[in-house]
Amino acid sequence: MSEQSATEARYRKMTETPCKKLILQMAIPSIVSMLVTSIYNLADTFFVGKLGTSATGAVGIVFTIMAVFQALGYGFGVGASNWISRKMGEQEFDVAAKTLMTGVFAAVVTGAIFAAFGLLFLEPFMRLIGATDTILPYAMDYARVILIGGPFIIASFVFNCTLRGEGSTFLAMGGIVMGAVLNIGLDPLFIFTFHWGVTGAAAATVLGQILSFALLLSFYLRGKSSLRLKLSNISPHWATFKPILWLGMPSFFRQMLYSVSSVALNIMAKPFGDATIAAMSIVMRVSNFIYQSSMGFGQGFQPVCGFNFGAKKYGRVRESIQFTMCVLLGITIVLSALVYFWAGPMIALFREGDADVIRIGADALRFQCIAMPFNAILLTVNMSYQVMVGGPKALVIAMLRQGVTFMPMILILPHAIGLAGVQLAQPLADVAAGLICVVLLSHMMKNLKKAEESVES
Repeated sequence: MSEQSATEARYRKMTETPCKKLILQMAIPSIVSMLVTSIYNLADTFFVGKLGTSATGAVGIVFTIMAVFQALGYGFGVGASNWISRKMGEQEFDVAAKTLMTGVFAAVVTGAIFAAFGLLFLEPFMRLIGATDTILPYAMDYARVILIGGPFIIASFVFNCTLRGEGSTFLAMGGIVMGAVLNIGLDPLFIFTFHWGVTGAAAATVLGQILSFALLLSFYLRGKSSLRLKLSNISPHWATFKPILWLGMPSFFRQMLYSVSSVALNIMAKPFGDATIAAMSIVMRVSNFIYQSSMGFGQGFQPVCGFNFGAKKYGRVRESIQFTMCVLLGITIVLSALVYFWAGPMIALFREGDADVIRIGADALRFQCIAMPFNAILLTVNMSYQVMVGGPKALVIAMLRQGVTFMPMILILPHAIGLAGVQLAQPLADVAAGLICVVLLSHMMKNLKKAEESVES
């Protein structure tokens, strides 16, 4: 089959296959990718937890850096991916190819600059994001290696997004899964056999990400993608760069706010001791497992939404949103219920024998589980606005969870009600953001109905 025929076949698949079937086909590899990513984050926390409470706290501190890398990777990657899916829906394949290369280049350069500054000011940086005197040495050892691997980490995120954007979700899954498996396998070897401690955990993470990057890059180089990597496609023109920023800003700011909120959480937890920082670090990892499951399904939905929005098939867009909303609610309710009833044992799995960490973490995790279904509404609205609208509206929605609602909660509640304020800040923020998105979802569906009727007439 020629390249043109393959591209046309992909277009027909994305715009003619029944929406529910198509979203499931696209979502399953994305869910697997996100779950595997969450699992290896949990694995890092599990193995580092054997080194002590302060080491576990360091993982939570350095997670802020990983969140910045994710912000850059998903910001440029999702922006490029959403524009690629829309341009392929409009059959403008040359524009899609330029978008791919420009997004990758911009992400890697930006990430390298951030990593250089982080290494140059490592100790004050670690203190700034919440490291106590006892956590600091572990945090510096962990962060140093993560920063060195930053450009590879960011590039793997971008390639993962862009492959999904053109509909190649199984290829995207393959690269991520293989890197995660390597990471999990190297963790105990580096930490305990080689006695590298937290440095070993960081090295395992970076090597896993480098493998993911290499595999994802190879798919493009071997012609497995509909698009080709050509240096000549890197475009300095604002017309190429603008849609990447426009559609990627929500993901970038959502992830950056996740980083900022992690810093705020660590700082507000600091007066309550290392046990609280360690407990909240574990809670973030476990609750993130549920969140990433939903995110994976949403990432399968976005290319379908983008292709059909670009092709002006608004009825299919509405059907996709409704189906995604129902499935995400089901996923979050079931997983949250399971985690709620096993909250204590789950926290103990990471810090067995530390009663303070288990007590603080179990309560916080139960609160988070109660609020988690509201994230289904938030994710559906967020991803829909991002792929269809972009810009300021999508940016404000992306900022709801970790910015507009969470930051006031985490800055006020610990002063007002003590430790419970640290534990309740995120759940209460999730409820508030979800309720706002109920109104936005209704408005969005009405507008799509009007657009559908306009096209039919």
